[in-house]
Amino acid sequence: MRWTRVSSITAVLLLLLGASGLAWTQDDRVRARKEQAELRALVERCAPAFCAIGAGSGVCIRNDGLIVTNDHVAGGREEWAVFFGDGRPALKARRLGVDERGDVCLLKVVGDFTDLPFIPLGDANRLRVGERVMALGNPWVLSQDGMPTVTFGGISCLHYNQGGYSDAIVTDTPVNPGNSGGPLINMRGEVVGINGRIVTRFHGHKINTGVGFAIPSGQIQNFMKTLSGEDLIWHGALLDVRVDSSTDPRGVQVLTVYKSCPAYRSGLRYEDVITRVNGVPVTTEARFEGLLASYPAGSRVVLSVIREKKPRDIEVTLSSVETPLTGIFLKVKSPERPVDPTLILEIDRVLGGSPAEEAGFKAGDVLTHVDGRILETGNQFHHWIRYSHPGKTLWIAVQRGDRSLILPLTLSGRRKPRQDR
Repeated sequence: MRWTRVSSITAVLLLLLGASGLAWTQDDRVRARKEQAELRALVERCAPAFCAIGAGSGVCIRNDGLIVTNDHVAGGREEWAVFFGDGRPALKARRLGVDERGDVCLLKVVGDFTDLPFIPLGDANRLRVGERVMALGNPWVLSQDGMPTVTFGGISCLHYNQGGYSDAIVTDTPVNPGNSGGPLINMRGEVVGINGRIVTRFHGHKINTGVGFAIPSGQIQNFMKTLSGEDLIWHGALLDVRVDSSTDPRGVQVLTVYKSCPAYRSGLRYEDVITRVNGVPVTTEARFEGLLASYPAGSRVVLSVIREKKPRDIEVTLSSVETPLTGIFLKVKSPERPVDPTLILEIDRVLGGSPAEEAGFKAGDVLTHVDGRILETGNQFHHWIRYSHPGKTLWIAVQRGDRSLILPLTLSGRRKPRQDR
């Protein structure tokens, strides 16, 4: 057998039970051998679709060579040599799109392939705590020939908000540096997550502690269209809605909703208790915000709420997590001249009462520079805003018709329109 790196929970259990002196029946042995055979078959089916990308990992999810990995693995370069787990020579892959906040990068193998090994995306919402999963990876650059290491573990927690990993799967499956970007796979052979962050110990040294975080397959699916064909990646939020989980055990209660915000216009009201987001239970403020951020800005999601003891569903449109800092909604326009590859970053609209409105920005302005640096992509603007603290002033150059202007944009955490009470 080629796959010699399989670690099996079954084998460990056999040793432990044997050492304890428990008698094994013939049925016990048959079940153990069957389980071992099923695990080996799962590895043999999935491992060819693993991709070694530099010092990290990835997985092919489509037979034409669509690869998912982490932004921190492959987001920094346009092209990569990718080694598949079936031992074929390296293939060239180009970057299609990156989600810096969500730590996701999409690559595409160069060429007209239709028969590459792949593992389909599964439904992470079907996962249950305690369910067994498998990780394929390239820890410590052990995968020199494209063959992955294989580890098994279980689901420890679901819908965990850890910043950019806003709806993370928590697993005790051993993953280490180099596993980043590799797949977390259920026992049906489906990708349910992309492994990324780990909790470290020993003064921050990157050693596995049994706590790893994976980006769920549903979130990747939510952003697939944006990653594949657009420049801007913005995560969803509800502007000017504040909730609290300490007042009602059924969910999070709306403490603040402004009449000027989209959620109010959609029907959300003060003291509504939000119990679910698109069918997923809401228990805390962090989970509520994390679930919203697992969708792109502009998505429509259904909030299940209780109002005066009566349940109802309210469909709302998500704004951007970053928008409150600026008040700017951007859109990307293709260049009029094909010989000019530069994208045009035009302001679509400006929020009333926002820092952008106060600074004099207007719809139709084209952003060209930030603090003297050329602004080439929407993700670049997103990155600079995200890593600037509220109160910082950015000097932004815009083109307004035939005029060039430089406007000071002071970032703010929240605008203050009229409150609905």
